[in-house]
Formats: sequence, C-alpha cells, structure tokens
Amino acid sequence: MKKKSLLIIGLVMMLVGVGANLTLAAGTWKLCGIVPMSGPVAQFGEYWLHGATLAVEDLKKAGWTGVEIMTEDNQLDPKLSIVGVRRVNMMKDVLMFGTTGSGVVLAIAPLVAELEIPVINVGATSPKIRGESKGWTFSNTPFMDLEAKQAAIAVIRNLKVKTAAVLYVNNEFGLGGREMFSKAFKEAGGDIVAAESYELGATDFRTQWTKIKAAKPDVVYLVSHDIEGGRALKQKTEMAVPIQVIGCVTTSTQSMLKAAGSGSEGYIGMMSQQDIGLMAGDPKIVAYNNRHIAKYGDSFHYQSINTYDSVMMLADAIKSGAVTRSAVRDYLATKIKNYNGLSGIYSFGKDGQYEGNMGFCIVKNGKFTALKW
Repeated sequence: MKKKSLLIIGLVMMLVGVGANLTLAAGTWKLCGIVPMSGPVAQFGEYWLHGATLAVEDLKKAGWTGVEIMTEDNQLDPKLSIVGVRRVNMMKDVLMFGTTGSGVVLAIAPLVAELEIPVINVGATSPKIRGESKGWTFSNTPFMDLEAKQAAIAVIRNLKVKTAAVLYVNNEFGLGGREMFSKAFKEAGGDIVAAESYELGATDFRTQWTKIKAAKPDVVYLVSHDIEGGRALKQKTEMAVPIQVIGCVTTSTQSMLKAAGSGSEGYIGMMSQQDIGLMAGDPKIVAYNNRHIAKYGDSFHYQSINTYDSVMMLADAIKSGAVTRSAVRDYLATKIKNYNGLSGIYSFGKDGQYEGNMGFCIVKNGKFTALKW
C-alpha cells in the first residue's frame, strides 16, 4: 500500500492560511491521520479510516460538503510519524488531527505543540502523554495507568490470586503496561513471578508460554494489540497452558476473537465503553455497528468509534466559529466536558486527556459477555 493515501469525498474547497493561523471556511475542511496503513499493525490505520469515513458520511447528510480525508502512513514508527507531521504541516489546506500508538504520540506531541496543530489521539494509552501534551494533544481513550490499576485490584479481589505473570509487546505501550500492572499488583498484595515480551507483529509465542507455564503464576496479564493477542491466546490453548488470562482494552476486541478462535474462551478483559454499550444493546452503538458491518464486513474496533467522535468534535468546533487551529484547540480544551458521543460520556481533563469509565468482560461461547466486577 502506498505511504500516502487519499479518500476524496465531495468537492474540495480551498482552505487559506498556514500554521496557527490556518483558517477554514464554514463546512469545508481537510483531515489527516498519521496512522499505520502498512506494516505489522496496519489494521490500526484501517480502524481510523473507517471511523473517519462514517463520520464524514453523516456530516455530508447534514449538509457538510467538500471534505477530503488523508492518511499519512507511519507504519506505527515514531520517526516516520515526525516526517509525516512536518509534511502535513506544509500543506496549506490541512487541519491535521488524528493518530494512535503510544510511541507515535510521544514522538510527535512536542512537534505538534511547536507547530500549533491540534491532534486527537484515539488509541495510545501511555500515561506519559499527559506530560507531553502541552495543550495541543488530546486523547479520547483511557490511559494504561488507570486501566492497569483497576485490573490488578479486580483480579486480586475477585479471583483471589496471589501471583501473576505479564506477557507484553516490546514497545512503549507494552512496556508501560507491564510496569504499571506490576506496580499496582504488588501494591495490592500480589507478586509478579514472570514477565515475557514479544516483538511487534509476532506470530509465535510458544517460547514465552513455555517460560510462563514454568513460573506457575495464578494469572497472566496480557498487554497486546488485538490480533497479536488473539494469536497468543490461540497458541496458549494449543499448548494446554492452564492459566487464566486477563487482558487490556486494546486486546478485548472482535478482531482478537477472530484471531484466537476457541482460544479466547474464558478470557477476561478490560473493555471500552462503546463495546460495553454494544453488549447492552445501546441503540446508537448497535446502529453504528450495523453500518460498520454493512460497509466493511465486520464489527467495529473501539478506535473506529473514537475516531468518529473526534471528527464530530472538530465539526462542532468549526460550527461554533472556531476557524483557526488555535481556536479549535481552545474549543477542545474548554468545551469537551461530559461529551455524549458514541464512545460514551467522557471529558477532556485539564491536561486534555480522557476522563471516563471502563468495564470488564468475559468470553463465553465465543462472545463477549459483561462481567460485573
């Protein structure tokens, strides 16, 4: 796939200005996602594009024409992301706003602050982002410190476990998850007996499961991307490793179920508000999911809905009269309080980061079921 792709919808009208003074004419805007459209986790670029496309379709129905969506392929590589941000900033008709991946967000946050471009992170979970956002990077996804602490306390309280192992992807997201879960688990009275890493895009987890099995933990905390997590669960079942797995929000998705097959049975994980809403039959979430299946052949990923919400936030900002990059930034910083989006009800805190809730799920008969912990 080419490193840069365009989805053009409608008739594109010229935006004027550059940098912080970029001005958008009412109802005309150009969006760019710095996302992986190729490489080992190209699915995350697809999730972003799916959500943005469905949002644009709804905006067109409401009379918003002349919209162009861009994706700058970063392969989830921080260095390529910096190159992409600089390239996008030179394009006078772009309001760049979308990205995911902890290493990516941490790499570009200082640069987008310098260039004064508002960005919404739809999937990165490293709490280090709080200290790097500098008022220009916003996140509508929960961070790993809150998630890991909630998971650690819950498994000790509900499963009565005393020891745990961590299986994690070797990147900023995985390292952070391992560190924060280990800290929270120990503070709650437990002990970490093993920690095994794997490389991004891995397909073979047999060595890691062999070492974890030998350590005899009561539970395994899985910090993985969705498809990799599914592969790991599938191989765990094939190897008959009899240990309960607890996963993070990023793992607890329909794409994980597909990759894991029967290996997902009994999996317990943290779950996003939108997936909980789907299980509960929330009409808005169900309608979005049906649209997603009809258009893309599969259920949504939570980052798709986060992207949908982020597009709508920016649309609301422009409708309010925020027609420069700095004005859009100010709108996001001050107006997103108890926002009632497809992702649930949440706010941007004083640092521009997500404030909301999460829940738990368990896989029964190949399907996610809400778990009241």
